[in-house]
Amino acid sequence: MRTQQLLLLFVTLVLFSCTQNPKKNVGGFVLNGTIEGMKSGLIKIQDKKTKKDYSAKVVDGKFTLKGDFPEPNLISLFDEDKGYIGQVFAENATFTLTANVNDLRNTKIIGGSAHMDMLKFRELTRSIKEDSVYKKAQSDNYKPNISKERRAEVDKIMEAADKRRKAIELEFIKNNPKSYFSALLVVAHASGASVELKEKLIAMLNPSLYNETSIKEIRDKLAQEKNTEVSLEDFVGSASNVAYKVDNQFKGKELRDVVYLGVFPNNNICALTKDGRVQTISPTGVKVSEFKAEIKGGAASLAVDQNSNIYVMDVLVEIVKKKYRGRVMEQLNPVGVECTVYNVKGDKQNHYACADIITASGAKVMDGKLLLSDNRKGMIGIFDAKSGKLLSKINDMRPCCGILDFAVNDNKQLVVANLGAFRVQTFDLTGKSLMSFGKRGRELTSFHGCCNPVSVTSLKNGAVVTVEKEPTQVKIFSKEGAKLIAGIEELVKGCAYIPMIVDGKDNLYLASKEKGLVKCVSVKSL
Repeated sequence: MRTQQLLLLFVTLVLFSCTQNPKKNVGGFVLNGTIEGMKSGLIKIQDKKTKKDYSAKVVDGKFTLKGDFPEPNLISLFDEDKGYIGQVFAENATFTLTANVNDLRNTKIIGGSAHMDMLKFRELTRSIKEDSVYKKAQSDNYKPNISKERRAEVDKIMEAADKRRKAIELEFIKNNPKSYFSALLVVAHASGASVELKEKLIAMLNPSLYNETSIKEIRDKLAQEKNTEVSLEDFVGSASNVAYKVDNQFKGKELRDVVYLGVFPNNNICALTKDGRVQTISPTGVKVSEFKAEIKGGAASLAVDQNSNIYVMDVLVEIVKKKYRGRVMEQLNPVGVECTVYNVKGDKQNHYACADIITASGAKVMDGKLLLSDNRKGMIGIFDAKSGKLLSKINDMRPCCGILDFAVNDNKQLVVANLGAFRVQTFDLTGKSLMSFGKRGRELTSFHGCCNPVSVTSLKNGAVVTVEKEPTQVKIFSKEGAKLIAGIEELVKGCAYIPMIVDGKDNLYLASKEKGLVKCVSVKSL
């Protein structure tokens, strides 16, 4: 998660003096609250680490909420009717909350050393957030149609603010090495960072925090990354850059609402739409044929085998009712995945349930195995393509924004767009991690934003192609470094997946639900 986004989590907390001494409470977490104007209510919190829920009734504006947080944990408070109230860095200490029911944005919470450190840090960064130039740039940053000139200005302002904030964060960690809030800042800085930088960040903390859950996870991951992280040069080997241009003659603009792409052995493209239509599209962008798949829940992804059989993934859902701000809202939750196999004419060939996964955000089929990525469980399952039996799985993926996709290269290795880790990683079919490259950053060779890349594929010569969102960027990684494909407009709004597939001639196809299909033609190897 970006540092900027981390700070946005705290916007409802008001900055005030941090000179008070928090009261330690060996009996657990205690939050004594007063909400003026609230006669009754139900305050709820959840410990994300243990999944335990705690609640307390509000009577005449007063409540006492108790829980157990042996390890400090940043949590949100909700009222059953009013919704979000504020955030607290909960630990086993006594806290005090004061608020007005008509002004919950200005909720005040004091208590606990980690929480007070958080407020102290907020005071240090207040000048950045309150700067009028920055506030205007932050607002313009999310406007879709700002001019190129203003976009350049906004990027410059945001980058300068990020540098100031990061300097403050590092100075805070240096001056407060025993603080749990410093550990939280280290976690934010470590997201997408190189092995070298992660080691430096952890070394800034007092060893007493090394067994804190989030820091321990980073240290454990470091041990693995040291054996697999390589330079871009080592990852792509001798692969040269492949030049591309957008094929303006391709007739794909009308092919909208595509959620996933596959490719047939004859280089026709197979597209799955959000309503379950399976389309065969020629290399010129003409729709050759179409049939409607049987979808019970939601059309998720598809894969095409060497015999042109099409494996369509259907994510089954259940309706869950939740009360929010006095209203009952319905929410669709994924509960399982079913695969139906069709021939190119749309005749059903097979059908089965896929065990142990609940989403199928990515799909490929190879050598009698069906490979599916689950963005909820953070794993890739390897199934028998005939029976649906789970053969093995690859865990510890870092999905983000409901996205997790992958490709298969000519060496029969999985190439994963592990976007939450800002990495491209390869695995063999046993699940063994082989190599990884990438880091979070603004450089062309890095991956930008809250999480990227969203899609990945390999070319025949071993070069790697990635797709990033916000803004849309398609990069070719080779021994020459990273090269952008020019002429590709913004394909999605917000944090959204961009499907990509490569055909047997190294031509690239990208899908936009609103703007149709885009084809990038391989020009020559440089």
